[in-house]
Amino acid sequence: MEANVNLNELEQRNADIVRRFNACWSNRDCDRLLSLLSEDVAYMVYEGGPVHIGHAAVAGAVKPFMAKYERIEFNILRLNVYGSVVTHERTEDYYAPGGERDTHFHVVGLLVIKDDKIAIWRDYTMPGVEQIVGPLVTVKH
Repeated sequence: MEANVNLNELEQRNADIVRRFNACWSNRDCDRLLSLLSEDVAYMVYEGGPVHIGHAAVAGAVKPFMAKYERIEFNILRLNVYGSVVTHERTEDYYAPGGERDTHFHVVGLLVIKDDKIAIWRDYTMPGVEQIVGPLVTVKH
């Protein structure tokens, strides 16, 4: 469900970038994901969590995490655009090798887009919803 209906050209472009961002996760395509990020992107994994700065740091966090899973599904529930700021409520489901769901997150992503690249990426947990953290989340590769 999309909340904004009268987006200007910049806002429409930013909404499209966020849709592609989510598709990269669902396709487990870290290289394509990185192509959507600015070179000095700041990525906060979760509230109070570490902040990864730059492509190398983000790749170091994201690539091995994606590789753990057989399938990932990101589903946008709501998307709002305010100029260069895009928020989107989404669910994330991660499936272990063998196909069983290992983890389910329900979050709000806040992305700031500058020059058609995501410069700030912060995820926040949706209050009052069940988060399922499976064993593969903590497995180190």
